[in-house]
Amino acid sequence: MKESTLAKITASVAAAKGMAQKALASSPNPEWTESEIRSIDEWIALQDVKLIGTAM
Repeated sequence: MKESTLAKITASVAAAKGMAQKALASSPNPEWTESEIRSIDEWIALQDVKLIGTAM
């Protein structure tokens, strides 16, 4: 039997909400240590590129 359109939409919305919650989590990359994140931030600061929309 074919899946109804409403069921497809409901599944899509649920998947999108799950992805949004992960993206907006306070720590989206919990496997990274503070030291690793600090190193990445320092590397970014050394680049000759201005990031837009940062909280710095």
